[in-house]
Amino acid sequence: MTVLREQITTSLPIDEAFGFVADFANSMHWDPGVASSKRIDAGPLGVGARYLLEVRMRGGVAPMEYVITTFDAPRRVVLAGLGSSVSAVDDIRFESTAGGTRIDYVADIRLRGLLRLAEPFAGGGACQDRPRRPDRPVVQTPPPLVVAPPAPVPTTTTSHATVVS
Repeated sequence: MTVLREQITTSLPIDEAFGFVADFANSMHWDPGVASSKRIDAGPLGVGARYLLEVRMRGGVAPMEYVITTFDAPRRVVLAGLGSSVSAVDDIRFESTAGGTRIDYVADIRLRGLLRLAEPFAGGGACQDRPRRPDRPVVQTPPPLVVAPPAPVPTTTTSHATVVS
């Protein structure tokens, strides 16, 4: 099992930060480990909303389907993801700060099938911490249809991956 923990600070107010991050169709804009993301059902953002992500993994791209399992706007969203060789639970919490919002992101990533037998020896290699690229802020300005600041949102990031046996 690999546990990825990140803390992100953004100047966006909590409602805007929550709306942007909780809608996983936007994840390709703030997570460099996601090559593409789209919503695959209709309806309001909330429990049951489904997403298809193309996740960068082991030098390639693998599809994963995510579903929102907990939706407590604007404080917390939990998504469960499932791919052919990996499953994940992403627990994202939001807290208002004097300058915007602090986002605490925890992803519990587990290998599936025969790969899970090698996981204790892989040291979390299948889902290593993905370094943030300086040219791609962790949380960017939402697309133009969403009311947001006109320039990329300044962020600070602390991230690390922890492998738990």
